[in-house]
Amino acid sequence: MITTDGDRINHETARHKFGADPMAEYVYRMVGDGMADETTGDANDWFYQAARVGKRIMFTNTVGFVTLEKFDSVADAERDFRLHDLEYRSNDNDFADDPSLVPDLMGGYWLVAVMEDGGTLCEKCVCDPENPVKDRRGEQDTENPWDDQWSVIGFDYSGNYDEFLACDHCNKVLVEDQDN
Repeated sequence: MITTDGDRINHETARHKFGADPMAEYVYRMVGDGMADETTGDANDWFYQAARVGKRIMFTNTVGFVTLEKFDSVADAERDFRLHDLEYRSNDNDFADDPSLVPDLMGGYWLVAVMEDGGTLCEKCVCDPENPVKDRRGEQDTENPWDDQWSVIGFDYSGNYDEFLACDHCNKVLVEDQDN
């Protein structure tokens, strides 16, 4: 197999990382070039990264090995990919897994999650298992800019704000502008 940049992919080039599967190496390169139909996970995070290209799903784990699964149809691959995506996301939200991590509301105010990047999230978005929110209260900087937007460094209440404030994910208004 020859790639668009002229590199050859064969059993020899795919021997170790790709389990001697040239197609796994080819799909891996396609995903790296941004040509995946869907992706989920993070190879540097807790478990794996998955990407779907047509009727194939590529998995790469934290040690860098790549495997490829081929399905009979694109629809079968899409269905299986959705299951992997849900599994990854359900294991990726600390607050969805343990609701006791979220403080109780006080006196009718909205709960405001303060994120490492300076943004804010409402309680619903913090607890949504579809969102990869991490509890980073008391931890050092994650040094991963992608994580910053999903890393909670503290909680506050909307009553402590005087200016307009909205959830950065769903745009729910948490504080109206007090001047209007």
